[in-house]
Amino acid sequence: MTEVRILALDPGHKLGYCVDDAESPDKIRTGVCELPRHGPDRGKTWCYLESWLLEMITQFRVTVLATEAPVPFGGRKGSTMATSADAINFPIGLAAVVELVGTRAGCICWAAPIATVRRHFTGSGKAGPEAKGRVYQRCRLLGLPVESLDAADATAIHDFCAHIYRRADLIPGPLFVAPGRSRSMRRPAPDLEVD
Repeated sequence: MTEVRILALDPGHKLGYCVDDAESPDKIRTGVCELPRHGPDRGKTWCYLESWLLEMITQFRVTVLATEAPVPFGGRKGSTMATSADAINFPIGLAAVVELVGTRAGCICWAAPIATVRRHFTGSGKAGPEAKGRVYQRCRLLGLPVESLDAADATAIHDFCAHIYRRADLIPGPLFVAPGRSRSMRRPAPDLEVD
């Protein structure tokens, strides 16, 4: 089976990332890529994202590209907040660029629902302002190299993806699972090609 090298992304203008270190297979690198803002013209933002992402895939020899599934509508249940066209177009456009670049680079691409990821990583999939904080605190408790909330969410996505592919270098999980409860995605991760 092909070696699994994961790049996980937490989409946003501050794009959190977590990637397997190509030089130290048992380590990860995390950070934030600040996407440029160009008003209503997103073309320049997408071009920047394309270049950055291709460089990351090449530098870290990525085989699996995992991202948070876009949720452009609403927010918390019962939210009456109006959703602007930009709030709809940005996450969908970002997800499309990520999948396009990843597919062209030969990566397996998939999106994970953030509630499922957070439930796997912290034991709670609840949304809200404290949700990212729980993920960040869990990362710090595990000694993972995160310096921001966005990088922490990307690290949780990376951990979830690594568990789906059943890598050997993991903390046993899923974490905080109650006996008899299943916390898997509704669909299995895509198969990697056999060499």
